[in-house]
Amino acid sequence: MKNSFRSSLSTVVTGIALLMLTGPANAQDPLGSFPQILPNGDILDQGVIVVDAGSYSPVALGESITLDACDSFFQISLPGTFSVCDSPTLDNIFFEWTVSFDDGLGGVSLYDPGFVAGADNEFGGQFLTLPTGGAGDLIAALGSYTVRLDVGPGAGPVDAAPGVGVLIAGRGPASFSSFEVVAASSVSEPESLVLLLPALFYIGRRQRKLTKSV
Repeated sequence: MKNSFRSSLSTVVTGIALLMLTGPANAQDPLGSFPQILPNGDILDQGVIVVDAGSYSPVALGESITLDACDSFFQISLPGTFSVCDSPTLDNIFFEWTVSFDDGLGGVSLYDPGFVAGADNEFGGQFLTLPTGGAGDLIAALGSYTVRLDVGPGAGPVDAAPGVGVLIAGRGPASFSSFEVVAASSVSEPESLVLLLPALFYIGRRQRKLTKSV
């Protein structure tokens, strides 16, 4: 996988070099065109972060839900998909998760810690896990919950991939999603039958033994 990426990166670098040598004058200006090849061979591109708050199935009250920002990506001129979660500089990408309960009266904000750095930050980096239904849990009621996600760069350098730096020209608009908290369902009938199979097997085996002994 790494070799394949390096090969693709090498191809892109070669293409950029040819463009700068044979293209129009503005393509030869390293300060006015992107992507650029840096002296160390890395690439510097320009782009935006497109934010995606994810999509979620209903969660049973008493279970946890994990919000996932990994569908958010860098939109740059290089071909390919560059998820923010694959960034080597994830610690310099900041996430803000906001969760509110839809009470029918404008919503009740339950969670908004502000921007926090990525890399598995328990307060809401690229992932945010929220328990439901327990004592003190923010999500304690059945119903619909709205999720808002903002993503932005920190003050330091940001890389979309190894060897691919990005100047963030702007942050895309916030992304919204939602999830439903539903009542925990009882064990379904097929599952009940599966649980009964060992007992039925034991009873049948015992009955055969009793029949043989008569």
